[in-house]
Amino acid sequence: MVRWLVCSIALGLLIGCTRTIGEDDVFLPWMAEGTQFSVTDDDDAVFVANRARDGLFEEMGLKIEDTSVPTTIGSLAVRHVLSPEEDVPLFVYCGGNSYDIPSHGELVTWKVAQHGDLLLWDYPGYGASQGEARVEDFKLAAKDLAGEIESFRRDTAQPVVFWGHSLGGFVCSELAGTTPGAAAIIYEASAPSSEAAITGAVPWYARPFVRAELDPVLLDFESVNALNGEKLSALVLGARKDRVLPVKLSRRLRDDLEAAGHAVSYHEFRKSNHFNIGFDKQLQTVVGSFVATL
Repeated sequence: MVRWLVCSIALGLLIGCTRTIGEDDVFLPWMAEGTQFSVTDDDDAVFVANRARDGLFEEMGLKIEDTSVPTTIGSLAVRHVLSPEEDVPLFVYCGGNSYDIPSHGELVTWKVAQHGDLLLWDYPGYGASQGEARVEDFKLAAKDLAGEIESFRRDTAQPVVFWGHSLGGFVCSELAGTTPGAAAIIYEASAPSSEAAITGAVPWYARPFVRAELDPVLLDFESVNALNGEKLSALVLGARKDRVLPVKLSRRLRDDLEAAGHAVSYHEFRKSNHFNIGFDKQLQTVVGSFVATL
């Protein structure tokens, strides 16, 4: 989402410019390929990756099945992770714009499956999913996937919790607003909308010189509106050192959710950035306390 900023700012400081941000700037399936674990730039991530290959998930008692879900735009690759624990939620995870299961599935499994069952999925055009990395395909796929989530629940009493990182906050909002059984949503280093994410990513010193305009097709990504009035419990996780989606966007998202009548919990991690927030030593405690209230 921000690869264009460095060049745009450098040029803009010299001559001034307007940069139109389109779908190819936001959806980056090519970036996930071959970047397994390295994008976190975090020793803990490498440790987890190595442990996963050495049988970590077997030790945790997890059962993992890779399958697919049919949708209007073709099949979506999904991974279903079953916890050995009883009476746990089903988490539906939505990754960032360079996420897919082959590159980050093990890290997300470690992060989330400590709290319950887990459903991972690759966006259209990502990983093994069909379709194209475009807004239209995203929305069609999300609508169809929402209808299929029921088949992954243990029973109708199992609460469904959506967990979106970065871009995934917008996508999970689309799902949560149309999924029966939706109980809660977690926003990790995300933003109120795609428009806020783009404008918030331009540093203050560059704003007189660089103007970012969003392709109208992307303007429909707005977290609170996408919930369609469903009153959910929400946990917003902000990273103080986030340079991709500055923490002020997480704070604004918290305020927007509260104004819309959602029950919101907020936690800000002082030492974390956009990529390693999932490995902050406080995260599991914060999420565990939130899940216990559902």
